[in-house]
Amino acid sequence: MLFNSEIFILLFVPATLLVYYRLAAHNRPRQWCLIAASLLFYGYWDIRFLPLLFGSAVGNWLLLRWFARSGGGAGMHRSLPLIAVLFNLLLIGIFK
Repeated sequence: MLFNSEIFILLFVPATLLVYYRLAAHNRPRQWCLIAASLLFYGYWDIRFLPLLFGSAVGNWLLLRWFARSGGGAGMHRSLPLIAVLFNLLLIGIFK
């Protein structure tokens, strides 16, 4: 699905916005709605890459939690965000 395709403009965006705004005003359900919509969008293009995207997102989340708990101190913990960015750029370079 491309951003300029009819299915994206006429079906995907309105459906996503409808679900997003119909959810309670709490942030958590809306965040999960956007995550699910993102996975659906990328999975529509080629479902084989969905585990890669999901794994990358979970890995980034875990790394950020570890970084936040460490307090962003010196040493290895300080370079964790750089490692995460480089890993994501490597994935893009391999699969694009």
